[in-house]
Amino acid sequence: MSRPYSRRPLTPGVVTIWYRSPELLLGTRHYTPSVDLWSAGLIIGELLLNEPVLPGETPIQQLALIVKLIGTPARDDITALADMGCPELVRWQREAMPSGRADNLERRFRGVSSEGTVRFLAGLLRWYPRERWTASEALGKSRSRAAANAVDWWRESPRAADKELLPTFPEVRNHGESSERNVEVLDRSREAKKHSVDEVSAKEPGGYKFIFGDEGVEKGSKRRRR
Repeated sequence: MSRPYSRRPLTPGVVTIWYRSPELLLGTRHYTPSVDLWSAGLIIGELLLNEPVLPGETPIQQLALIVKLIGTPARDDITALADMGCPELVRWQREAMPSGRADNLERRFRGVSSEGTVRFLAGLLRWYPRERWTASEALGKSRSRAAANAVDWWRESPRAADKELLPTFPEVRNHGESSERNVEVLDRSREAKKHSVDEVSAKEPGGYKFIFGDEGVEKGSKRRRR
C-alpha cells in the first residue's frame, strides 16, 4: 500500500484503520511520512502483545482507543492538529472526545516489555506528528536525544537478527519458461489433490451419491457406492 510522497494534498483514506494515525482519522489532507512511524509503533506493540493494540471499527472508535492508550490530547496538540487542517477535529471535540484521560501506555505494556521499549513506543505514538520520532531517530542514526534513547532500545536483548540470517523463500516469476513450469507444477498438484480426495471418499463407509433426473432430484434415489 506504499505510495510516492509529495507535499500536495493527499487522501486521508490510507493505511488499515487499526494503524491509522490521529491526523488521518481526523481527515487531514496535508500529512507527512510521520504517519508511517505511528503505524510502526503499533506494529511493534502488536508483536509484544500478540494482538492488535487498537482494533477499532470506525474512526471515532479508533480515536477513543488512542485516547485510552496515550491520554487525551493536550491543548498544544489540539492547536497543532487544527493548524494541519483536520476537518473532523471540531466535531470530535464537541461530540465524542474524552477529556482528562491519562497516558496508559506503560501500564498496557507492563510485563511484556522493558522501560526502554515503552520509551521507544512513546516516541512513535504521539498526537502531534512533528513530535514523533523520525525514521532516522528511531533507528538511532541522528544526533538527537531521541536517537540516543532509540539506540539503547536496539541494544536490548533479544538483538535484531542480521539480514543474512533471515529466512528466504524461492522467487516465483510469472513470465517466460518459469511461468510455464509453475503452471505445470500447479496442475500436477491440483490433480494429485483431486485423486486423493476421490480415494478418501471411496473408502468412507456409508457414502451416498445423488442421482439427478430431468425434473430435479428423484425422491428416494440414493444409491450406495461400491
